Amino acid sequence: RKSTSTTPGSVTGTVQNFVDLDDSSAEGTIYEVVGDDVNNFDNYYVKRVGDVWRETAKPGQKNGLDDNTLPHALIDQGNGTFIFREIGWEERYVGDDDSASFPSFVDRRIADVFFHRNRLGFLADENVIFSRAGDFFNFFPETVTNILDSDPIDVAVSHTSVATLRHATSYNTSLMLFADQAQFQLTAKDTLTPKTTAINATTEFTIEPDAKPVSAGTSLYFGVPMGNHTGIKEYEVQPLTYNNDAADVTAHCPNYIPTGVYKLASSDIEDTVIALSTEKRDRLYIYRYYWASPDEKVQSSWSEWVFASTDIILSADFVSNKLYLVVKRPYGIDLEYID
Repeated sequence: RKSTSTTPGSVTGTVQNFVDLDDSSAEGTIYEVVGDDVNNFDNYYVKRVGDVWRETAKPGQKNGLDDNTLPHALIDQGNGTFIFREIGWEERYVGDDDSASFPSFVDRRIADVFFHRNRLGFLADENVIFSRAGDFFNFFPETVTNILDSDPIDVAVSHTSVATLRHATSYNTSLMLFADQAQFQLTAKDTLTPKTTAINATTEFTIEPDAKPVSAGTSLYFGVPMGNHTGIKEYEVQPLTYNNDAADVTAHCPNYIPTGVYKLASSDIEDTVIALSTEKRDRLYIYRYYWASPDEKVQSSWSEWVFASTDIILSADFVSNKLYLVVKRPYGIDLEYID
C-alpha cells in the first residue's frame, strides 16, 4: 500500500521551459515546468535549493510506500542471531502520478520475490516489476526528464488468456515466468533496461501453483497436476531462444508422486531434484539423473526416502551438497541436514 507521507510545500506557479525560471526566487520555491501544453507526461517540478533549481516531487501528493505491507528483511548479525524487521523503502522524490507512477504491485498481492541481474523483482498479477539497478529498495525513477538505463522496470505479460504470474526463476541472462497455464521468458540484450526488456510466451502447461520451479544445470524443473498425482517437467532452457516443449521426467512412473507438491529443491552437484507433497508429509521424492553427454541422459530414476510416520517435513533446500530439512516432530521442530 501507499504510505501517508506527502511532499511539503505548494506550487508557486508554472513556466513553459526551464530557462524561464526566475533565479531570484526564494529558497524552497516550487515551480511546475509544463513543457508541451498538450502533453501531461513531460511536466516536471523544480525546487529552489541554494543557488540552483533541483527536480522535486509534486507537492501535496502521496509519495511513499507502506513498509509494513511490503516484504521484510531477515538480517544476519554475524554472531548466530538474526533480526527480522521492516525495510526502509525509498519514496518518490521527483514527478507525479503521471510522470513517475507508483509501481503496479501497490494495492495488489505480491506473488513472488526474486533477484535478477542486479535488480530486486516482484510479481503482481500479470506484471513483472524490477527495482532500480543496484538500488534494490527503490522503485521510482531518478528523473522524469529522461529514461535512464538504471530506472525501474514495470511490464506486463501478453497472452490470449488471463496469465496471473506465480513464480519467477532466473537462468543465465533470462528470467522464466510461470503462470497457472502458461510460461514466459523475459530477456534483454546486453543489459536489462526499460528499453531492452522483452517478454515472450514459450509454453502452455498447467503448473502446480504452490511449488516454485527450480533450476539445475541447463534445465528447469516444475510440477504439473495429473489428476490424483503430480508430474514433473524438465524444461531445457537455451539463453535468448524460446523453447516450446518440456520433457516429462515422470512419464515412466506417472502415478508415483501424489498430488499437492508444494516444494521442489535441486542440486546440480548431486544431479538430484527433491519433491515434497502435502499428501505424504513424511517422505522425500527423489529424482536422480545423469547426462553422459549433452544429448544422452543415461539415468532418470525416482525413489522415495521415508521418515518416521510421525514426522512432518516442512521444507527442504540444498546448500552445496548438503540437503537441509525442517522437520516437525511431536516434541518440536528440528533443523537437520543430510550429507
